[in-house]
Amino acid sequence: MGKGILIILVSIALFASMLAGIDIAIGQNSEYPSALPSAFSALFFRNHEQQSPANRIAEENISVFPEQVVITLGRASWASYEDTNSMDPVLDDGAHGIEIPPASGESLKVGDIISFSTPLADGLVVHRIIETGRDEQGWYARTRGDNNPAADPIRVRFEDIHGVLVAVIY
Repeated sequence: MGKGILIILVSIALFASMLAGIDIAIGQNSEYPSALPSAFSALFFRNHEQQSPANRIAEENISVFPEQVVITLGRASWASYEDTNSMDPVLDDGAHGIEIPPASGESLKVGDIISFSTPLADGLVVHRIIETGRDEQGWYARTRGDNNPAADPIRVRFEDIHGVLVAVIY
């Protein structure tokens, strides 16, 4: 790599580290600073990475054959989604899902994608859980569409949840 490109990359990393509040130590015996990838991640992905959903299908319950895929899963239902863009790119035009009813509010985790009813929308809303908690009314989840800039304005109660997404089919 040319010296000019290296200087530009180091300059970008230092600038990114200032914005992200990361200290970068450039090693004397290294051609590239070891913190360069973390500085870029901190700058570009700081508030964008979503928590992953809980693993709800054991690998031994999935069989893949040349002509078919068999998933052994009780109480599953097929789901189709409107293209509202709120869950892009996970759920976009043409995506379908497999959902199961959750056992309890406590079985739901931050990162899970749930379908739920709310007086704020016709039909079901499908968004990711970003927080769970308890208040005077009991268990609740705060949700947000992956492509939305802010959290939904309501607390979702367990009795309003239709299902938790366990598979996406494109």
